[in-house]
Parts: sequence; C-alpha cells; structure tokens
Amino acid sequence: MATGAPPTSATSGREEGQSCKECYVMKTGTMVDSFASGPVLFGLADIFWELAIIEKYQQEDHPDIITCPEHYRQPLNVYCLLDKKLVCGHCLTIGQHHGHPIYDLQSAYMKEKDTPQKLLEQLTDTHWTDLTCLIEKLEEQKSHSEKMVQGDKEVVLQYFKELSDILEQKKKFFLTALCDVGNLINQEYTPQIERMKEIREQQLELVTLTTSLQEEAPLKFLEKVDDVCQRVQILKQRQLPKVQPVEIYPRSNQFLGNIDTSHPQYVWMASC
Repeated sequence: MATGAPPTSATSGREEGQSCKECYVMKTGTMVDSFASGPVLFGLADIFWELAIIEKYQQEDHPDIITCPEHYRQPLNVYCLLDKKLVCGHCLTIGQHHGHPIYDLQSAYMKEKDTPQKLLEQLTDTHWTDLTCLIEKLEEQKSHSEKMVQGDKEVVLQYFKELSDILEQKKKFFLTALCDVGNLINQEYTPQIERMKEIREQQLELVTLTTSLQEEAPLKFLEKVDDVCQRVQILKQRQLPKVQPVEIYPRSNQFLGNIDTSHPQYVWMASC
C-alpha cells in the first residue's frame, strides 16, 4: 500500500496468492514495507501469517526503529489516529489498539502540517481584537466602579467625622445644661435641709434640758423651766417647709430618643 493512502482499520482479508511459497518472501517484504510506511489491514484469519512476517521483520536490522514497551521487540511504525500515538503490529492485532483507524506517521504529519498556520490565522482574526477591546472596557468599568466606591467611603468618613464633632458639642451642651439644673436643685434644697437640721438639733437639745429639769432643786427648777418653755414655743412656731414634687422636663431619653442601629444595605447593579 503506497504512502499517503487514506486511513483504514486493522481488519482485512489476505490478498490472493499470499499462500504461494515462491511469493512468500516477496509478500513478506511488501507487507513489511507497507507496515512501515502506510496503513495496513489485518484479518483475524491471518494472525499466524502476520506474526511470521513480524518475526521476520524483527530479525532484520532496524537500528532507528523504536520498539513497543508492551510487546517485546515490536517496532512502533504505525500511527494510531484515535489515540494519537505510534503503535506496533501486535497493538493493532491483539493489543488495546485493535480496530483503531491507523495511518503512517509521515502521511499523518503531512496531512496536519498546515494546521498550525490555520490555527494562527484563527488566533489573530478580528474575534481576538474584539476580545482585547472587551477586556479594556471591563478594566475601565472596574476602575470606574472602584473609584465610586472609594468616593463613597470618603463621604462616609467625612460625614461621621463631622457627625462626631457635632455629637461631641451636643454632649457638652446637654451635660452643661444638666449641671445647671443640678445647681438650681442644690440652691433650692440645700438651705432648707440645713434649716431643718438646725431645728432638729435645737429640738434634741431641749429634750435633754427638759429631762435634766427633773433632777434640779426646786429653785433651780423654777428658774430653768420658764426658759425651756419659751424656747419650745419659739421652736414650734418656726414654719416647716412643704416638700413639693419636682419634675425635670424634658427628660433626656425623651429628648434624645432611641439610637437607630440599622445599617444601610448597599446593592451592586450593572447598568443597562
């Protein structure tokens, strides 16, 4: 079979006249040459005849032929189109490549020799120019989106900085106002409390004097009892204050209200 013949499978009948003893050597040489240079068809009925040819081929000197790692001394001289690798005759007849489409290596190479140029043309057409433009647009859009996010971050930081300053000022204002109210309360109640304490001290003193009168002699008793009576009357005449309920308005919790602990939910959407 000539080099460059179309791919075929490793199943075929024996050609007419292959059993002729006189033609055996010629056929053997023909099959070996075909086996090394082009597709070969094998039939199951010809296994022993093929093995004889392969054995004869093995006995010849082929220093440049790589042998099969699975079949001892079998040359890798046929290209398997299915598995994209060189195989030997045993691989095609009794091995795992039986029935696979085959081709000689040189013909397969010549057939695919122009493929890289065709692929290069495909890889440099306008499709890839459009891809480059798309990448540039995506990178530009990504950069623009990141700048918007960064801008919003700066706005948030500035907002809360100003808010923090305002809150600090308001806190000082409220605390100052409450301190003023506390001073007013102190001015209102402290003098009254002091006067009431003074009255109570005088009352306790008179209790002690009244108790001690019972131990005095009649003359001393008469001299002191009148003074104690006068002091008791004066003390009882001192007007006691009425305790009025105090209200502070507005209360801080009513004025300030509850703190809003909710958080904003940012949503990313691609514009149409």
